[in-house]
Amino acid sequence: MSLFISRKVFIVVAGGNTSAQRHFEDTIQRKRTLNEVRRFLPTQEIENLEKVYHGSDFIVWGAVPGPMNENRWEKMTPGDVVLIYNNGRIRFAGEIAAKVRNPELARYFWREDDTGVTWELMYFIVNEERTDVPIEKLNPLFGLFIASQSIYCGPVPMADILRQQLVIGSERRVDSDFTHHAMA
Repeated sequence: MSLFISRKVFIVVAGGNTSAQRHFEDTIQRKRTLNEVRRFLPTQEIENLEKVYHGSDFIVWGAVPGPMNENRWEKMTPGDVVLIYNNGRIRFAGEIAAKVRNPELARYFWREDDTGVTWELMYFIVNEERTDVPIEKLNPLFGLFIASQSIYCGPVPMADILRQQLVIGSERRVDSDFTHHAMA
């Protein structure tokens, strides 16, 4: 008998204002490289990212500090599903590979907002797949309405089913360091 370890679903709003749209283009549409992040991260974090990405480019997203964002960021763990929402549609589905809190790296990627705050609650995404699913298809599954700049932590058991429905035929999974299934 197999034991299924549930994953969480995070719906990330990557758009809705000029800055968010620019960030979507800068670090999701246009992948980034490990060479870019080397000077900002400790050796252990670089080694972790090298294991995850095997030298490939990656996508990354972040959130500004604040009680709600910090609480949700703390709940993210490797293997959790991330659905990236932009302009009424889920544009990417992927999995959390790693996360770091790093204001310097965030400034490098996204600068600061008008108040001097940056998107330092960062997470790296692996096994990303482009999708083009209208948000209306997800609303019945979650009973939600996506609001501007929110992150929603969805029902845990739905993660794998939801990802399979969004990314039909994708057999890629996270590396063994981020296993989310176990055998009993």
